[in-house]
Amino acid sequence: MTPLVRAAITMLAVTGARPARAQPTFTCPIGPDRVDATVGVSVTHDPASGIYAYAYTLKSAPSSAQEIESFELVAADPVAIQAPPGWNGLMTYDQRTVLWMAFELDPAIADVVTNDASVPPSIANIKPGKSLAGFSLRSLSPPGPVTYTVKGYAPVPFEPTTDEPDEEWEEYSVWILDNCTSSLTGRTGTTTGPVARRAPRRGDGR
Repeated sequence: MTPLVRAAITMLAVTGARPARAQPTFTCPIGPDRVDATVGVSVTHDPASGIYAYAYTLKSAPSSAQEIESFELVAADPVAIQAPPGWNGLMTYDQRTVLWMAFELDPAIADVVTNDASVPPSIANIKPGKSLAGFSLRSLSPPGPVTYTVKGYAPVPFEPTTDEPDEEWEEYSVWILDNCTSSLTGRTGTTTGPVARRAPRRGDGR
């Protein structure tokens, strides 16, 4: 799990007030938008079941300054989400977006990495100039234009300045979400994906 995603999860978990103390000086990390990517898509349809199968290949241009660590896709009624090795695929909380994220770490350090900003990039990240297939989903919804977001690995420059590093990291996570919009926004584009059918309007003959 990446530092910025952990920041979002941390914010949702924060409840109650904390005792006042000196506020450390925080700075916004580099945003995850320093990637140039293209998304290839193949769509097949099974007339018997009515199910559409969508398969995606994600390619990072040699000009990308970051490794790609996540791929989000707006999708209507997706099921059977599949991910390439080293990645996870799941629905987000709003049930409208599929999120694929690289998670596999180097086995030599996987057991010693702490759950904070020190987590290194996944070895499954897509490096500049490389491509990766295996992102797929199925849906009863037909193909149409959908929005995707690609994010690069952006390390968080966190150095504790107090004797309470866990609490300071929690505060920094919330501060990022409140003050660093560009540090959370990836590169967006349009590809083909499942789009919900529009309900026929009264009197349109359908």
